Amino acid sequence: MKKLIALVLALVCVLVLAGCQEQVLTCSFRGEHEYFAISNGSITMEDKEAVFDGGIIEITQSGFFDEVASYTTTFYTLTNGEQKVILSNTEINQTGEATTIDSDLGSISGEGILGNEVKSVDDLKENLWFELKTTDLNGTENVYQIQLVLTE
Repeated sequence: MKKLIALVLALVCVLVLAGCQEQVLTCSFRGEHEYFAISNGSITMEDKEAVFDGGIIEITQSGFFDEVASYTTTFYTLTNGEQKVILSNTEINQTGEATTIDSDLGSISGEGILGNEVKSVDDLKENLWFELKTTDLNGTENVYQIQLVLTE
């Protein structure tokens, strides 16, 4: 009888611990524009911690970005007209020559990087955006924005 009670108590403890485990949620994202495509992006969320990997950018329109002197890539959420930046990187070529747009869009991890209002992937599904801002050798600035598609 003592063994049965011990077994039941052990089973209850295991079930309680299993219920306390944090759920890890991972999704991927991608997006396409007339001139470029974003692929291999991922978001991993565990409790309040998150890892955001921007993936890669592939230029699909050959020669279109050949005269770029600087550029900024920005991932952000857009909720109720309010933009919250998740990750932004800038590259400036100060030699006066054109630069190439790097394929690696970088990553970031930590608590609250997705914003306090993001509690699940559903909060990101219609609200995740990417912006590419370029400045050419003549100083002309162009901005390209796309909404990203999330897949669980």
